[in-house]
Amino acid sequence: MNFKISIICSVRNCLTETAAFLSSLKKHPPQFLDRVIILDDGSDQETKEFLSKNAGFYELYRNEKSKGFAFSNNFGASKVDSEWILFMNNDLVLSKEWSKPFETIIEGTVELKKLACLGNIQTEPVSNKIDHAGVVFKSGIPEHFLEGQNSKPEEGYSEFLAVTGACFMIRRELFLSMGGFDETYRTGFEDIDLCLRLGMLGYRHYVANRSEVVHKRSSTPERNQFQKHNSKIFYTRWGKLITRFQEWESVRENDISTKTNRKRKSEREFDYVLKRRENFLFADRKVLDEYFQVFLKSENLEALQKVFSILEDNFVYDEDLFLKKAQLFQVLGEAKNAKKMLESLLQKNPRHLPAILNLGQLLIKEKARPQALEVLRKAKVIFPGETKILFLMCRCKLLQGRIKEAKNLAQTCVLLDPNSFGGWTMLARTARKEEAFMDEVRILKVLLKLKPNDPSTVASLLQAYSNLKLYREIWQLCRQQTQSIQSPESLLIVAH
Repeated sequence: MNFKISIICSVRNCLTETAAFLSSLKKHPPQFLDRVIILDDGSDQETKEFLSKNAGFYELYRNEKSKGFAFSNNFGASKVDSEWILFMNNDLVLSKEWSKPFETIIEGTVELKKLACLGNIQTEPVSNKIDHAGVVFKSGIPEHFLEGQNSKPEEGYSEFLAVTGACFMIRRELFLSMGGFDETYRTGFEDIDLCLRLGMLGYRHYVANRSEVVHKRSSTPERNQFQKHNSKIFYTRWGKLITRFQEWESVRENDISTKTNRKRKSEREFDYVLKRRENFLFADRKVLDEYFQVFLKSENLEALQKVFSILEDNFVYDEDLFLKKAQLFQVLGEAKNAKKMLESLLQKNPRHLPAILNLGQLLIKEKARPQALEVLRKAKVIFPGETKILFLMCRCKLLQGRIKEAKNLAQTCVLLDPNSFGGWTMLARTARKEEAFMDEVRILKVLLKLKPNDPSTVASLLQAYSNLKLYREIWQLCRQQTQSIQSPESLLIVAH
């Protein structure tokens, strides 16, 4: 077993706090420490020079401009290969024995059920009162448990729906499987959002009550600059579920307090809250639909199945479940079952456009192109101006080698919707098939306006320039799109 742990810390100025943190980490490093990654998130010159001067104990990476907590920590996670990651703020001060509860988890001496994030007790630097001992939703917003109090919990570990990102440990593989922190936030709510996403999948978060660090809270400059932006994202996504979080916390607190005393007479009425935890906590169609699509795109099968089970439990009579089950079958590689499910749905509702599109895509993937075209032709009659149907028909014709027909469909697609990325993509492919490379270049430039940094479009444009021997244009594109040039073929063109 890999017992190694890597520490990742994002730094944005705060030179005094950063120096104190690094000094305390050097003095009290955790056992099994593999690497320390410091991300300088666009700090001022003084902090930048300090970090460069003291590099060696840690590996230093730098954002020339601030990109925020989520981006910086995600980047750090991509640079390590240890089993565990410990995210830490640069305004912490560590003391002797702070890491012991984390080490017992890494060693396996202590096991916590479905552990995802493990946080700790954090105290104020002046008053020494508790700043964080977990995150609760009692007042309708995420707040720190026991904030401003002196007495710490007696038990070794306490469970919460979330913990703060100032200091928490998680398995690297689990963190990456979730896509890391959500980068639509800008230094605020990323930690709570990650905890809730993991909680939706059945994972749990704990606070190690025997681990204590000092935290000078919210010391990073511009810490609250994006508060309105962050709040809007968080409450739009999770706001409708907060009353459920509050009820779960209330029932669980009541359950814990009565375990050592007499049992509640009404205990059974709360079973649905405690025993069917995720199904109760996350029964919101919008949230579940959003993350079903996220996990479908990433083909995270375990997460996909869990989200589907919550949907199935709460929305059993919804016809969209047939579509989602078909999509789940496809990820499982069960194309026949997916096809049956989609056909069954379309028998009940022939106008279910997502099912039509999904069936068309499935038949194209299975190389059943005549059947796909038949499904799409019928759909075109029902939805005559639907560009997604035209796009799939174009794709099918192109695969059959019927270039002229494919081109006509693609042209119709972009006439109906000038911003149809799929339509312009098909038009570019037909131009390449006809070896009309200048037309292809013109079309690909339109695509880059629609999606400025799309790696696939950049790769196609590099190939088109190469076909035309436009080496100056290749060089200019390389300078503009350095981050988007990813495929081996593109790198080979650039090298030549």
